[in-house]
Parts: sequence; C-alpha cells; structure tokens
Amino acid sequence: MGSTGPINNLTKQPSEGRKLGGGIRSRYIERVAVPYVFKFLATELAAMDIKVHIEAQ
Repeated sequence: MGSTGPINNLTKQPSEGRKLGGGIRSRYIERVAVPYVFKFLATELAAMDIKVHIEAQ
C-alpha cells in the first residue's frame, strides 16, 4: 500500500500533488494480482521440483 495523506471527502481519493501533501493511490488489482501470480509461479516451480524459500519480516 502507498503512503497516507489528506483525502478528498467527495471522491475518497488522496489529494493530488506533492504541494497539497497528496499520497499514492492504492489500486485493488495491485494488491490482489501479485500474490496470485506469485502462488502460480511457486506452483509451477514445484512441478519442476524447484523449492522456493521465502524470508519475510
């Protein structure tokens, strides 16, 4: 997810521009697509007998 900042009450989106202290808009597809694609990649690698090790904080 992106940084947070002032939000426009009408559109529920971050204010535009650095001058107004606007933030990055988070899009639903970006939050969903990456885990699905990674799961698919890990499954394909497992089918080829390649193990995936992940270290996360």
